[in-house]
Amino acid sequence: MFANFRLQKYAFMTLLGCSILGVILLVGYKAVSASNNGPTSEVIDQVTNQGMTVSISNVVFDQDQTEFVACFDLPSKANWLPYATLVDGSTTIINSKYTIINPDDPKTFEGTYRCYQYTFYGKVSPSALFVISKIQTDIPESLTQADCDRGLEKIKMSHADFSFSCEFGAHGIAFNVVQKPTKMTQDEVGELIAEALTETVKGPWELKLSQ
Repeated sequence: MFANFRLQKYAFMTLLGCSILGVILLVGYKAVSASNNGPTSEVIDQVTNQGMTVSISNVVFDQDQTEFVACFDLPSKANWLPYATLVDGSTTIINSKYTIINPDDPKTFEGTYRCYQYTFYGKVSPSALFVISKIQTDIPESLTQADCDRGLEKIKMSHADFSFSCEFGAHGIAFNVVQKPTKMTQDEVGELIAEALTETVKGPWELKLSQ
């Protein structure tokens, strides 16, 4: 019996409200200006996969960090959370900070096209790739027992030996893992539950940082 397992990624998503999961990200909140909610310089790379187009521009290589703007033509107006990393040879760097461009403009959230300023700490080479393994909607605060039941049914289709229940409390929702494969890690458990309770589109989308 695995009791009172709290999905850390869900607590993270609930706290941020409109941000990204990226395997775990720390998000800064500041407004970044851009014309027409898009990139302010020439697009360096653009990739379309699974019906979603991602472009990258405004890349700045610094000694201790790399910054750029990434724009997404998302599947819907929902709050989508990209799982983003930089891959430089055998090194993978987890996203450290990202901020949506023009967050105070209502038009930013009226459509499906959104741009974000990304920051990755650590020196990388110009040959590094910006990689998004998947995008995922956040778990709704209005989650119900019926949603949990549907999520469990979805998991059972691929993992018959996995079971969880939802515990609704004053401070949020805890996920009690009743049964899981022996070798499944806590991160894998969290991902499995999150995917069952949200919409997920798997990529990958891989973009070059330099031409």
